[in-house]
Amino acid sequence: MICKLGINCLENVKDADEACSAKLFSKGRLTNLTLCWSNTDSMIIDLDENVLDNLQPPKCLRNLSIKRYMGARSAIWMNNVNLLSNVEKIELTECLQCKTLPPSGQLPFLKS
Repeated sequence: MICKLGINCLENVKDADEACSAKLFSKGRLTNLTLCWSNTDSMIIDLDENVLDNLQPPKCLRNLSIKRYMGARSAIWMNNVNLLSNVEKIELTECLQCKTLPPSGQLPFLKS
């Protein structure tokens, strides 16, 4: 069964604790996740990075899409190859400031 979740307007999240309260890591059937900021005008890059860090998906995730994220680095959990071991697709759209990417060459199911 495919379970999809899209979270929009992430620029409205007030702090990392609010993002953490979503407890995405405990959503045991979540296979498709879209995380979306509404624009690329974010002025609080540290907050964007902390929000993304705290939206860690479960290990069963297969498709990840991140749109208009303005942080300079990928989320801490995106560098955990074990956590992303089932991911088949990662899509980053308009992530204009991001300078580091997840280790895609180490993800066994990632498709081109």
